[in-house]
Amino acid sequence: MPTSDKHQLVLLRRLERILIAFFVLAALSLLVVYFADPSIYTSTLLLEPSATDRYPLPATLFLVGILIFIAVLIVGVTRHWRWLQYGTVFIGWGWLLLRESLLFGWYRSFDNMEPGQWGRRKQV
Repeated sequence: MPTSDKHQLVLLRRLERILIAFFVLAALSLLVVYFADPSIYTSTLLLEPSATDRYPLPATLFLVGILIFIAVLIVGVTRHWRWLQYGTVFIGWGWLLLRESLLFGWYRSFDNMEPGQWGRRKQV
C-alpha cells in the first residue's frame, strides 16, 4: 500500500518534533544538574572541588560545548543534514572501537603478571 507524499510529510514533521523535544529535554536536564549540583561535572572531569568557585571554568566550558553540540543537532534535524546523522554514527562507532581496544590492551597487560600482583595494578 503506497503512502501519499502528504502522509510522509506529516510523519516527517512529527519525527522532527519528537527529536527536537528529546534534544531540548536533554539540554534542560544538563542545565538542571549543573545548577543543582555542579560537583557532578567537576568529578566527571576529574577536577578538584573548590570551596570558593562553585561553577569552575572547565566544567562550564564542558557544559557549553555539549549545549553547542545539541544545538547543532537540532539545526541538523530541522535542515535535514544527512551528513550529521552519518557523522554522529561514525563518531559513536569510532569511540566504541577506541574504548574497546584500550580495554582489551589493559586486560592483556594482566597476562604476564603473577597472581599476587593483580591487586596492585592501577585502575584505568
